Amino acid sequence: MEIESPNFTEDDLRAFVDEVVAYERSRPKDGLTLVERLEAASRRLGEVVAYIAPGADRNPAPGGGWNARETLAHIVLVSQVLGWATWAVASGEQKEITIMSFLSLRDIAGDHFSKVSPRELVEIAQAEHLSTIEYLCMADAEALARRARVGPFDFSAEEIGRLLLCAHIELHIEQLESALGTRRRSDVTT
Repeated sequence: MEIESPNFTEDDLRAFVDEVVAYERSRPKDGLTLVERLEAASRRLGEVVAYIAPGADRNPAPGGGWNARETLAHIVLVSQVLGWATWAVASGEQKEITIMSFLSLRDIAGDHFSKVSPRELVEIAQAEHLSTIEYLCMADAEALARRARVGPFDFSAEEIGRLLLCAHIELHIEQLESALGTRRRSDVTT
């Protein structure tokens, strides 16, 4: 997996947030709660991995970018770090999340996870999702409304969970589905 943290800037972080906000605005308004969306994303991830042929997870991505295994490794890291961040802000443990320090962790852990099989990566991600879902089911509205600085942004715990975690994962699942040719017609948004 390519080492990215040394070159990642606050402008890159702003571009990422712009991307997930645009995704959130354009996705169908299905009325799903954050818990239901995370459950659905976790299920979709399990379905997608079945389409990755043995050895094909290391094939270069069409048009460049991460291959399937690297994307799955990234989803694991996103699930771990941003699931934790959602809890940390909601519980009042953290009033500031330093995203740039997590990028270094992503590079180190990403290298490790890029050597793990796709099935194992999905199992790890789904376990992280379940942990976050269990917390979200117990959290009250006041906890989810707690706010923290995340890089240059001010987000509630709910926004961290919805935008940075859930929408981020959904975007990468769509990326995998497109690369593998597994996107269902009903999944395609206009």
